[in-house]
Amino acid sequence: MLVHSNLIMDIIDLPGTYSLTANSVEEQIARDYLVKEKPDVVVAILNAASLERNLYLLAELIELSPRLVIGLNMVDVAEQQG
Repeated sequence: MLVHSNLIMDIIDLPGTYSLTANSVEEQIARDYLVKEKPDVVVAILNAASLERNLYLLAELIELSPRLVIGLNMVDVAEQQG
């Protein structure tokens, strides 16, 4: 839990997944939380070196969450790959 002044924020770290189709336990946990709890903001951390693997998940999250923040990791690797 992050507390700043009068702002209280719970940050929930869900299992990493490439989709919310619930083909694995991780996908089911992530999907169930997002659908049932309806978080105010979803932060998706995407691998910049293989963005195509994340596009399906990104499309699902856009439909599911009106507030979506996208972060990129592995940007240095993506730059090395051109």
